[in-house]
Amino acid sequence: MRLGDWLWVLALIGIFAVSVILYIRTNPNFFYSFVVGFLVGIVFLIVTALRPKYKEGLIKRLSGLRRKDIETGGWFNRYGRLAGFLIIMNSLVFRLLIQYKPISPIFFLLFIYIQISLGVILCMSLIKIVGKLWRYLLTILIILGFAVAIIVTALSLLELLPH
Repeated sequence: MRLGDWLWVLALIGIFAVSVILYIRTNPNFFYSFVVGFLVGIVFLIVTALRPKYKEGLIKRLSGLRRKDIETGGWFNRYGRLAGFLIIMNSLVFRLLIQYKPISPIFFLLFIYIQISLGVILCMSLIKIVGKLWRYLLTILIILGFAVAIIVTALSLLELLPH
């Protein structure tokens, strides 16, 4: 990996760590869920490290996906990674805004639309590199994303109309 990739990874981990610490300070009951998730991740890493067969299979599948992505135009490398990063950042910012002050309905709609559009970009970038079954599932996710956008818009318009 290049130095730039490591810096992106460290920045993402740092932002995630700061947001988890802020969240744990305000909601201490979340701590146990975080510890369980952390332990499951550690067990997965230990099993992967101790069993070379699993490690090689994981590396082989991940490198196969990357090779297939580059062969099909590199959409995930160009757009999908950025969309995934922006989904996480948008969620963290929205969570912090809700925690510290009430938000307007327009801002809530904006958040929903941004998340749905980024999710569609992420799904579209993955469609070219996954198998046939996953393509159908990703297409269903895209359709459901648009359905959620339509429903949220309709509900908000009904709320804004005079009764």
